[in-house]
Amino acid sequence: MPDHPRGYVRRGTGILKPDSDAATAYNAVARDERIVFDDPRCAQIIEAVRDLCERKRWRLHGVTVVWTHVHVLVSWQGYIDSARVRAVLKRAITTWLRDVAGERRRWLSRAGSVKRVRDRKHFNHLMQRYLPAHRRYGGRQWYEGDR
Repeated sequence: MPDHPRGYVRRGTGILKPDSDAATAYNAVARDERIVFDDPRCAQIIEAVRDLCERKRWRLHGVTVVWTHVHVLVSWQGYIDSARVRAVLKRAITTWLRDVAGERRRWLSRAGSVKRVRDRKHFNHLMQRYLPAHRRYGGRQWYEGDR
């Protein structure tokens, strides 16, 4: 959200400085109450992602869930549009949370970023720096090789 002390991300623009006026405007048009993923919900989201990837035979490299958002690093064989993969992941997370929490609501935003890994250097950056850097925000992480 724009009122976060470290700033916020606007799609197509990038990282912006904190802006209380923008936060007020966002809240005025929000259709749903803000959701914060507590520790049990973070664990549930990771379990949903792991379960889906296992069933789809997608390779899950890592997943990070913090109080406001989710990052998933996944690969697959054959052609599947990355936007389709995102949609399937979001549906699995929503279904899992709905079933566990017993609450029908919008758990995730409509949109979401879909970025391709450019090369091995980019992959290593994501695995060794980007995903682990989210530890400072709390939440949970899972990496390939974890049980």
